[in-house]
Amino acid sequence: MFLEEFKASCKDNKLIFIIIILQFTTALTFLNISINGLNTIYFKKTSFNQSLDKNYYELIDNYTGNNEVAFKNEQDNLKRLKDFYHLLIQNENFNYMEMSFQPLYVKDFQGENKFLYGYKHNQNQPPILLDNGYYSYVYSIQINETTITEFNLKLEDGEMFMETDYLYHKDTPIPVLLGYDYMSVYNIGDEIEIDYLQLRTKIKVKGFLSKNSSVINQDTIVYLDRYIVFPSITFNMDPFNSFEKGIQYRAYLNKVNGVIVANELSPNEVQNIINNLTKISSLNNFIIIGSNNDQLDILNLQASKFIDLTVILSILISLFATISLILSICNKFRRNMKNYAIHLINGSTIIYIKKFIALEILFYMLCANALTILFSYIFLGYFYYSTYILLTTVLIIFLTLLIPFKMIHKINVSTLLREE
Repeated sequence: MFLEEFKASCKDNKLIFIIIILQFTTALTFLNISINGLNTIYFKKTSFNQSLDKNYYELIDNYTGNNEVAFKNEQDNLKRLKDFYHLLIQNENFNYMEMSFQPLYVKDFQGENKFLYGYKHNQNQPPILLDNGYYSYVYSIQINETTITEFNLKLEDGEMFMETDYLYHKDTPIPVLLGYDYMSVYNIGDEIEIDYLQLRTKIKVKGFLSKNSSVINQDTIVYLDRYIVFPSITFNMDPFNSFEKGIQYRAYLNKVNGVIVANELSPNEVQNIINNLTKISSLNNFIIIGSNNDQLDILNLQASKFIDLTVILSILISLFATISLILSICNKFRRNMKNYAIHLINGSTIIYIKKFIALEILFYMLCANALTILFSYIFLGYFYYSTYILLTTVLIIFLTLLIPFKMIHKINVSTLLREE
């Protein structure tokens, strides 16, 4: 009887039922996504709090056009790049981060399009046919130990790079770390055929980064969930032929276009040091660009303001939906007051009526919460349900029940029946 009355109530008020559920779903979804955003910003501020106090300077070669062609044709260009690289990593005035966003070609790639280079701009490149199969161009980043330390990169599973992992050994798979989203594509220990700067080799999955692991590049936070994290490999051996020299040349040109981390040096001081190092290495055309962390702070501030506005909007919609639900329950209660009186005369109790009203409100909120979880998953791409949503739901249920429960205790059976 209890459930039958509840079903009949929902059937008689379909439109109101749908409108109220949609209101609560909208409010709780906005609130859930906003809380997730706030947690992400807080996590990043905590993770980067040391990094944001430092000065980052991008080191850029200016080998373009005729300069690039001329330098590429010089016989000792690789030796000079290697000399310059060693001077950078050994310099005592700053720390040197190797951070190159060079994509990789992966053979017979089975992952989703979101891993493909160009996906962010709807410019996915189709697989290309190389000697022994089809290769897909995927997001990748090459980093050194300094980068891992600087951005406090952590693992969800597996092992972090060791010092020997940065040395290239022919015919030995290169260990790599994969972004969190790759956990559904590969397993630890998997070996994958790749093409890196025309170096045809294998990589071996060593671990997976924690969710939302990220680095700062050009004042922008880059999340690594969809990246193959490649050790910035060094070549201790001399190339055997011009083809191998070309691979090493491209690799070291990437390695010397890194990021200088300096706490107390001005841009002019850093540039003077670089000028001296390039002079020692018989190089030129290297410049530094000062990275302004204030821009990153402004970006975070703007994101925080937007999320704050979304939270306020969620609260307003929740209040409106709660008021709508209270009015709906109260109006229904007034319409059915004589029926409740008859139920009481026939042996029913106040508790029974309270349960009936509570069940209806609980059903509204369960539906809204289920839809909130679904829409949050669709929007975020992963499951997230904040405990604050649960607390908000409990608070709404409590507030919504207050007025109807007070009205129940004011039922005067004899008065109602005399009016009848």
